[in-house]
Amino acid sequence: MSENTILITTDALRKDHLSQYGYHRDTFPEIDTLLDSGRGQQFDHAYANGSYTKVSVPSFLTSRLNGVAHVESGPTIASVFSDAGFDTLGVHSNTWLSNDFDGFHGFDTFIEFTEDDEAWSGENSDSKASQLVQWLEAQFGEFVSRSEIATKFVKRYIPSGLRHSATPYVDAEKTTNTVINWLNSHSNRPFFIWVHYMDPHRPFGISSNHYLNQKVSSDEVHSLMSKAGASPDKLTEEEEEIIIDLYDSDIRFMSSHIQRLFEYLKANNLYKNTNIALTSDHGEELGEHGMYFHRNKPYGELINVPLFIKSSTKIDAEISQLIDIGPTLADLQGINIPSTFEGSSLLENSSDVAVSSGYIGERDYISVTDSDHKLIQRVNDPSENELYELSASGYELNEIHDTQIRDSLRKYISNKDDLEFSGPSLSDDDNSVEERLEDLGYL
Repeated sequence: MSENTILITTDALRKDHLSQYGYHRDTFPEIDTLLDSGRGQQFDHAYANGSYTKVSVPSFLTSRLNGVAHVESGPTIASVFSDAGFDTLGVHSNTWLSNDFDGFHGFDTFIEFTEDDEAWSGENSDSKASQLVQWLEAQFGEFVSRSEIATKFVKRYIPSGLRHSATPYVDAEKTTNTVINWLNSHSNRPFFIWVHYMDPHRPFGISSNHYLNQKVSSDEVHSLMSKAGASPDKLTEEEEEIIIDLYDSDIRFMSSHIQRLFEYLKANNLYKNTNIALTSDHGEELGEHGMYFHRNKPYGELINVPLFIKSSTKIDAEISQLIDIGPTLADLQGINIPSTFEGSSLLENSSDVAVSSGYIGERDYISVTDSDHKLIQRVNDPSENELYELSASGYELNEIHDTQIRDSLRKYISNKDDLEFSGPSLSDDDNSVEERLEDLGYL
């Protein structure tokens, strides 16, 4: 049995943009380190339980479909490990996961960069907004407060696409540094770490232009992201290719810093005795269904996610969903699995289906996926539905009309609680969170 556990999740990482799943670019070579260890396994039919972060992350942390309603009180995967005597660490920089939403239960140390808002302020920030705020303060002195008047002025009168020359989140370099710094003082006891990397999330390519022949400025990136989100039908073929290149470049950049984490573990004799799971909270649309990013129904591009687990135990699972991660990692350590966990340990059972949610505007959708078919239906109007045959890799092929298959899948969402994906909303005065959500493209 391994002594430690690390759960690595990334934001918006598509399974089919990894060479391990057949992609033509080796965007994430560090995954091979997990697989080549002799203890790593790749799962080909893993599904996120939501097509966007606010649903997916609370779901896999609580092992409940309606995780948003339970992530504050628990139990969570972190509290399960903490109660078993593990030091627990959580690290992220995603606005939806900030303490403005009351945080997550069970982490002894919870480090988030959203409140620091480095893309907005700080002496070392390259943010255009920060530079403008500093200029206003220099001109008007004590009459201007960075946190109030100046920031509100910038937010109100400067378009979001012009505010930043950096990403609205902390990149993989600092994220990895944060985990390593914590390990320097906590590696003498068994630990559980959840670390969430944001780099594949839009805006793409700010940290790296690895797959581009020429440098693309941050202003050009933000302009391109805005166009893809608002008017995807107006993108040129060249712009579509640039978006793919930028997206893949971010994955490669992230891989290089996850490599540093693995090298640290090896250098400190921790790698061999650490179970590691790597997955993504959801995928990303890159032109499919006429859409970009992840504001759509739970189609394959959004909920088919990569999953890799390094452990000393062989795991056989045909279908897995992210709510299975918590029970599986606990089971690998011999920790009792709470009765509230809705997922199954993949050591014992393979899921029959995966249940996921998605949204378009104010309309919520839910999907049920088995090995051959997928049902997508509107939460408040089940008559609005789509039924698909699936490819071998789990993507929609042909829409079909079969009442028997539809009814057999619909029984998995007959419990109304499964359909309540409502989460916390922004308060009227929550300007900093609203600002970052706008920069991430949600508002």
